Amino acid sequence: MLEVIERGKPTTGYMRFGDRVRIEMFDKRGRSIFGAIDQVVEPYRKGERREETKSRALEQWVITE
Repeated sequence: MLEVIERGKPTTGYMRFGDRVRIEMFDKRGRSIFGAIDQVVEPYRKGERREETKSRALEQWVITE
């Protein structure tokens, strides 16, 4: 949104399949408040159950870390 206000158009590219999003918030002492949200952007697969997607994402995380 700020890019559009400042430059008249967006300049940052959109996320792509395989990109990772990690969000974590810490308190003043450096402790994680709610744990990390760590997800990989994947295409929708019709008929696939959420558990299958979660398992595949976990496998990818283990391999890439």
